[in-house]
Amino acid sequence: MGRPDRSTPESLHKASMNKRRKVAERGNTKTELVIPESAMFEELQGLEKQIDSILNERKQLIQENTARQPTAKKNVRVFISNLSSEQPEQGYEIDDEDDEIAPAPSWTLRIEGRLLDVPASTKSRQAARKFSSFLQSIIIELDHDPENYPEGELIEWHKSYSNQDFDGFEIKRRGDKNVKAKIILTLDNPSEKYKFSQDLIQVIQTERGTQASAIIALWEYIKMNGLRDEEQRDTVNNDELLQKLFGMEQMKLSQLPELLWTHFFPPDPVVIEYTIRVDKEYHISRYAYDLTVDGEDNSKGKSTNNTSLQGYPKDITSLDEKIMQCIQSMGNSKSKRDFLLEFSRHPVRFIDKYLANYCQEMEVNVGESVVNAEDRRKSEFYKQPWVDTSVVHYLSAKTQQRMQELMKMVGKANT
Repeated sequence: MGRPDRSTPESLHKASMNKRRKVAERGNTKTELVIPESAMFEELQGLEKQIDSILNERKQLIQENTARQPTAKKNVRVFISNLSSEQPEQGYEIDDEDDEIAPAPSWTLRIEGRLLDVPASTKSRQAARKFSSFLQSIIIELDHDPENYPEGELIEWHKSYSNQDFDGFEIKRRGDKNVKAKIILTLDNPSEKYKFSQDLIQVIQTERGTQASAIIALWEYIKMNGLRDEEQRDTVNNDELLQKLFGMEQMKLSQLPELLWTHFFPPDPVVIEYTIRVDKEYHISRYAYDLTVDGEDNSKGKSTNNTSLQGYPKDITSLDEKIMQCIQSMGNSKSKRDFLLEFSRHPVRFIDKYLANYCQEMEVNVGESVVNAEDRRKSEFYKQPWVDTSVVHYLSAKTQQRMQELMKMVGKANT
């Protein structure tokens, strides 16, 4: 059985880039020899390098975007309620004899949530995300006397990716009086959206967004107002708003991500006020709170498989191979042209020179060179025209000899 083809778009792209570098390395030498008017080809190679760098950046962005699960706005409905037990206000009385063993009055705060607009199928409902998966943390501040309630006034929960998700929280405390609670919900932020500073809002006219959206909006502002320097195109001459934003008259475009970072703030948490009542066995808030979160996009019309992009690396590789073949063909044609041109100008001198070079090559290949040892010590000896050809023939012979040895070793191993 043959080995499976494990080539991927990434590996094909790397191979293509390697071949392009080889073409660029050989192009400056061979094309100048073949065609003296090859300056245009060298300019195209410079443009190709710039295009390659841009394509690499775009490729990384595409890979990051396709690696992420597509998101859509979803609504999570939050319910707040509480239970209470053993409360005097509910008519529960404790005899003096049973005071030591009777349970103390207590209440239980419940924070529950569920995702709305879940598909009706049973499998989809089972796979629906739990309430805690949409939260980064929960902080509950209780307004009661710390002397009578030593458990503390602050209750915190922070997300841990090692724990299993769930649909609700329960906090149980002792107490026989109503308690005011401030519930602070910090939503999970998988899309890394931030709240912008007021100075940044004045420039891009947007209050929230991602780092990429802020950079794009700022870049549009720079282009629209013509703030790029005429001579140094990577420099921006800041206007009054940008000077107020960044505190400098000029800046480099490469500095934008670092400079903008100080103007990003985490989104505001959701704050819910609730009074825990102990006069009822069960009490639920008359309000339900809908939170907008980022959920998975399950629509059928959207797909993350960019299959149309997977064929491009193969096409680029085939084009690079054609370019290399053309350059090699040009080099061979030039060698033939020089050979015939020199022969046509001075036939006798050319034949004598050719025979001398051929004899030198044969001596080197056979290993019976009679070259004077003193001549070998001089650098002029290695600058003669036959040296390059002799080196190529010598290396080719050594390579063939090594290949034959390896084939023999493989044949013995198979037997």
